Amino acid sequence: MVMNLNKESMTISVLGCGWLGLELAKDLLKRQFVVKGSTTAISKLSALHKEGITPFLINLNRNNDDDIFVKFLKANVLIVNIPPSKSTTDNQTYAESFLQLVRLVKKSEVKQVIFVSSTAVYDDVNGVVFEDSSIATNIRAERLLAAEKLFSSISTSVNTVIRFGGLCGNERNPITFLTGKSGLVGANIKTNMIYISDCIKIVIGLIGDDSSQVYNAVAPFHPTKVEFYKQMSLLFDLPPPIYIDRGEGQTGKEVDSSKLINKIGYQFQFENPLTFPK
Repeated sequence: MVMNLNKESMTISVLGCGWLGLELAKDLLKRQFVVKGSTTAISKLSALHKEGITPFLINLNRNNDDDIFVKFLKANVLIVNIPPSKSTTDNQTYAESFLQLVRLVKKSEVKQVIFVSSTAVYDDVNGVVFEDSSIATNIRAERLLAAEKLFSSISTSVNTVIRFGGLCGNERNPITFLTGKSGLVGANIKTNMIYISDCIKIVIGLIGDDSSQVYNAVAPFHPTKVEFYKQMSLLFDLPPPIYIDRGEGQTGKEVDSSKLINKIGYQFQFENPLTFPK
């Protein structure tokens, strides 16, 4: 079931028009939605405007006037796509950066909030992982979970959390960080990846969802690290990473996305990460 939202008059605000958010906003425009988008860089405001996106300069780590958020939140759907900063040391800072936004969402006309999270919340286990599986205790997982809970606590809207796997596409791929490295362990650990076009289609497919739920979003096939990075090294014409330990008996977590697939009848465009294009 979906909420009664009229696409022809629907406005969607995308908080965070970065690698994923900008492509999502552009796709929403093609589908005839009215789109607002935020950036932290003054230099990117004109680029958003040229795309047809109503631009907003919003930096959650700085003081923002309520008026900016009030205008940004004149929308039917809010999509929050801002990952935690790797430089942040305080576990609470990430979730706290959203407090002003959440306070004003509760007073706004927003009917649905979609929060983009990550499968990094899950504990490193050997086996299949579902939305209610055990959560990791590292700093990144705690930051993400705290933010998920904050948005899920909003009582005035339907709140959807999407936990994406490793993001690939548009020349972004983890092989660029591992190329040429040696002495790596865990060759047989399974990967949990997703391509950008599937990310976008999944977000759009969940617009109008009428139940506050958490969904995993990962390609259905899970090649091992050594398989995935060998193929990606060929695709990008880069030296592959070298594993010295195959991690016999250690398969790692395999994130299951069947809840999402069953909810919206989703068919992945790229089911197998070994077939990902650049």
